[in-house]
Amino acid sequence: MKDTTSKYLSLYACREANDIKIPGCYDSVIVVPIYAEYPHCIDVLDNLPQQHKHHKILVILVINQAKSSPDWVLADNQKLIHHLKSLPLLWKNSSHNIILCEHSRCHILMVDRAVSQPFDEENVGLARKIGSDMALALIQRNTIRTEWIHQTDADVRLPSDYWNIPPTHENKFSALIYPFSHTSLHACQTTLLACQLYELSLRDYRLKLAQAGSKYAYHSIGSTFAISKDAYAKVRGYPLRQAGEDFHILNKLRKVGDFFHPNTQPLLLSARASSRTPFGTGQNIQRILKNHEINSAQIFYHPHIFDYLLSWLNIINSFDLTLDSPQKIQNSMDDYFNKFNIQLDPLLLFKVINSLKLPNSFIKLLKNSNHAEHFKFHCHTHFDALKTLRFIHLFRDQSYPLITLRELLDYSPYHGLSQHLPMAKILSKIMVLDTK
Repeated sequence: MKDTTSKYLSLYACREANDIKIPGCYDSVIVVPIYAEYPHCIDVLDNLPQQHKHHKILVILVINQAKSSPDWVLADNQKLIHHLKSLPLLWKNSSHNIILCEHSRCHILMVDRAVSQPFDEENVGLARKIGSDMALALIQRNTIRTEWIHQTDADVRLPSDYWNIPPTHENKFSALIYPFSHTSLHACQTTLLACQLYELSLRDYRLKLAQAGSKYAYHSIGSTFAISKDAYAKVRGYPLRQAGEDFHILNKLRKVGDFFHPNTQPLLLSARASSRTPFGTGQNIQRILKNHEINSAQIFYHPHIFDYLLSWLNIINSFDLTLDSPQKIQNSMDDYFNKFNIQLDPLLLFKVINSLKLPNSFIKLLKNSNHAEHFKFHCHTHFDALKTLRFIHLFRDQSYPLITLRELLDYSPYHGLSQHLPMAKILSKIMVLDTK
């Protein structure tokens, strides 16, 4: 009987994973999707940290674009491909679209899905899947001696202690989530301020999730995590999405294991506006920059939404095996609000969870649960990161619209932070709260 990894590679992996039989052995691997990133990518490679002078790193670059991508994207990708082909060649596949070349700090496994075999449509999820599937196949063949498939982007500067990961139990941890900070060597002051404000919104969101007791309180940034090989196979790899592939794979990974947070220096992410993907960092920065006054941008979720989330998660924790109808679930909510004198609207909460069809879903889960703890576990798993986000968006759309930084600072735990402080100072103080 095949193990999970072997089954994944034979049934679900991209064809590139079966087309690599490279020489040598490596200690670490990192996957980088490339879409018109020349010469940023070269700078990342030139500054790639090494754990020690004998540390052998394999960098898998998946250079990609769509058939409909603009000419400038193709020209940019061609420059990078030409540069990589000028490096000492160690191996190439029969189609010549995958080559292994030697860099002073690593070996580079380049996959050409730009000039050769471009995607039908732009798809960063597919680019990450190709690279990660190849990494998994090489780990399975003992070409790479690690359990971790690292992920990053071409505009990220990795810290010197990036590879200093203490021994972990891979069966327990499905992912490593690294600390991060946005920076810029080239952006104007206005763009940098917009990026700092966006980072504040990310940190506030994660912090509020943690305070509400959500098991999905982590940062979903595609360039800042690594995936256990076994967990990667269990969740069947990256989803094929134009954007948000990081959010969705982490959502699945959290269901099969805990996350470990290495205590390294932060990864430095580039502060830049961009329209490369339908949503994400670049698009959010662009949206903030459209405001006449950056500080007036309404990008923060209202704190009261997380009061409802806290109550809802506590209500799930009180579930037992008698809740076999939507009415009984509503009664348990009313009991909770009355018992603890919660000053929130239970009817609004029930309206939101009904919109998400949670009562009927939970009743189905009840039928497959042998005891209350089993039932509660299934409910928390079903009410995952995506449903949590939808829960928050329903409250945002129905009762609590987005607020500004000025309004946010009036609420706990930010009492005492003045809106007149420099943005960088506010960010540093909230970063301390976020990393506790």
